[in-house]
Amino acid sequence: EREGFEDRLREAKLLIAKGQLEDAYLLADDVVRRAKSQPVRNGGLTALAWVHVERGQGARARAALAEIDPPNAVDPYTVAVVEQAAGDSTRARQILEEARSQGYRTVEVSKLLIDLHARDGRMEGAIDVALEDADLLSREDVRAVFDAAVASGAPRAAARLAARIFEL
Repeated sequence: EREGFEDRLREAKLLIAKGQLEDAYLLADDVVRRAKSQPVRNGGLTALAWVHVERGQGARARAALAEIDPPNAVDPYTVAVVEQAAGDSTRARQILEEARSQGYRTVEVSKLLIDLHARDGRMEGAIDVALEDADLLSREDVRAVFDAAVASGAPRAAARLAARIFEL
């Protein structure tokens, strides 16, 4: 706390969001090198992983997460994003599906899982997620999945989603 690591991590996250990746990297790397507790070090490693994801360096992002101790100290969404960036969309999808089965449901998880299903040509899977998580997603997000279902030639799935949109 005296070193201001938590503030540095918050600043690194803001810099990542702004696209100022070099500055974010320097802050996160400094935290990793100087942290005295594992949770703070894990925060720095997670920030480094996000920097690498944003740079398109999936393997480096994966390596940063591999240093986190214990391995389950990072949220499934981050792990899935890193796996996707590393080129393993199947693994990313499996991570998110497992997390959802254990009750880990967020807007970000739902949107990424829908996207992963759709990219892999699994429109039915994308629609199933949209149906299950329609209460989390915005109307625009659900409508976008509906439009994609219609465009991809999945009329039955689109009809199920249209009924859910009407319910909402």
